[in-house]
Amino acid sequence: MSVRKYYFIAGAETIAPSMITRGGVQGEHNATEIIFKMDLSLISALNKLTAEGKTFHYRFDGYDGAGGKSSTEPKVFVPGETGTETEFSYSLEHQLTKYGGTVQILFVITLVDGENTEVELYSYSVKMTLKALPSGKDTEKEEYESISTLAVTTKENAEKAAQASASAIEAQGKTEDARAALEGYTEWVFDGGDASGSVGIELVVDKEMSDTSSNTVQNRVIKAYVDSKKEDTDNKLAEVNDELKKFKEFKADIADYIVESGTDGSWTYEKWASGKAVCVGSYITGLSITKNWAETHYYGDIPKRCFPEGLFITKPNTRVTVEEDTGNTFIIKRVSTKDDTGEIYCVSPVSLPNTNVYLTIEAIGRWKVEE
Repeated sequence: MSVRKYYFIAGAETIAPSMITRGGVQGEHNATEIIFKMDLSLISALNKLTAEGKTFHYRFDGYDGAGGKSSTEPKVFVPGETGTETEFSYSLEHQLTKYGGTVQILFVITLVDGENTEVELYSYSVKMTLKALPSGKDTEKEEYESISTLAVTTKENAEKAAQASASAIEAQGKTEDARAALEGYTEWVFDGGDASGSVGIELVVDKEMSDTSSNTVQNRVIKAYVDSKKEDTDNKLAEVNDELKKFKEFKADIADYIVESGTDGSWTYEKWASGKAVCVGSYITGLSITKNWAETHYYGDIPKRCFPEGLFITKPNTRVTVEEDTGNTFIIKRVSTKDDTGEIYCVSPVSLPNTNVYLTIEAIGRWKVEE
């Protein structure tokens, strides 16, 4: 299951947001999901072709940071406003993320004619940057362990070390039992042919298992068992220390890392270990830009958007970008609060009674105080 989702609005002529987006960490597998949502302009254009008896396929092309390409199998879909497909998702697999850098994903829509040949109608490009792993790691030959993997491995090795230590203690107990059994008097009866009789033999086992013991008999087998378990315990403890060292080095190399991420409505958010919080939202809205402003321009109101509840503890820095069908607009907004974006106004030098506005809002603040 993905830990972060990004939404992109695919129109008949545009895609929003069009900027490069953060896509996660190098080497991740299915942690990032990209969702392409058709807007009304694209649905309308495809429906006109559907009325003519045309059918459609879609596929995803992925280009990794080293220039390699992978494609999904084409699938049939039926466009429409209700009861049919309008959202299409794609997850970033390890094959695409292993080289890091910038990856590119193409959402391709093709038309299939009666001769089963395909003609490309639309191609929407999304680029994402991946946070690099620490230098010196060979991502081709060895898959670098993530923080969560290191934590699990460390825990497992600690449990194995504890088990080995318990086995050594149990072996020492068995040594005590053996010593008690052998330190008694035992009579052996023998037949020597011309002579017969019995002899008393007393076996004494050194309790401390010392190599320099002056005792007559020493249980070397049990001592060797105890020594092997001690060596096994030492090896497991060394593995645990090595995992902890790798974990600390990894944290030091990346300096900061994501501790929580998810979605809340149209928002995608991240919480970082340093206390930084980031959320990004993409919206499409139909807008009437007809209200007079200073006798020279016109504007339309876009209601404020609430951030994910409790994400920010203080007012974040907020950036809004806009794309609009005519390209004649710009944005003015009120100051954000820790809870919402503040009101947004879309301004144009000409009156636009009915237009589509694509908004991308990015807010960066703090989810906890700086330590």
